[in-house]
Amino acid sequence: MHHVRSHLKHRADQFARHPFFALLRPTSELRHALAFARGLSFWVYVFQDIIRLNADLAREPRLRALLVRHCEEDRGHEKWFHADLLEIFGAPVPLDELFAPEFADARAGALAIAAEVFRLSDDRLRVVLVDALEAAAKVGFSRFAAHVRASGCVDRLQYFDGRHLAVEDDHELHDEHVARELNALHFEAAERAEALALIDRVFVAFAQIFTALIPSMTAPPLAA
Repeated sequence: MHHVRSHLKHRADQFARHPFFALLRPTSELRHALAFARGLSFWVYVFQDIIRLNADLAREPRLRALLVRHCEEDRGHEKWFHADLLEIFGAPVPLDELFAPEFADARAGALAIAAEVFRLSDDRLRVVLVDALEAAAKVGFSRFAAHVRASGCVDRLQYFDGRHLAVEDDHELHDEHVARELNALHFEAAERAEALALIDRVFVAFAQIFTALIPSMTAPPLAA
């Protein structure tokens, strides 16, 4: 597992250098500071089904219990996102906008990650999938929180604020004892290659999602 997690860190470091994050510009006007938020809507909502199905499909009792616990810890975060959209734009994302052509690539990236749930037959890989989601989330939420803080918008948001990052860091999967247990998971060479390929696919999909958000950062925010 050590080699797998080293590769995961490498891909997370690469993701942290995505051009999207370099374009974040602090401004006290939330509608401009977080103009990209609407483009994340499909991902935020489908994420809940991804982690639920990933846990439901696990069979090894201990790993299934960890995945179910992770699902429980992340349940309801879409409500925080929904509340943030109301604060930022004064209205939630209309259904027709959720499926608008300009967000097609973001949806495609989200669906590519969702497809991994049905591709996997090894519960250890289900843990790797969640590890990849957590690593990408840490990159994103740490930068969102810093951006919100730099924009002077602290305590106005729930999903994009540093409080969400703190909740993510407190997940059971990050517990020292659980981390040692997961680090002890063993992969044969072919299985390790499959795990690395899974990580690569997940981060390619996240790069697609965040590339799709860039136009909304440079265009005037849509009217609520």
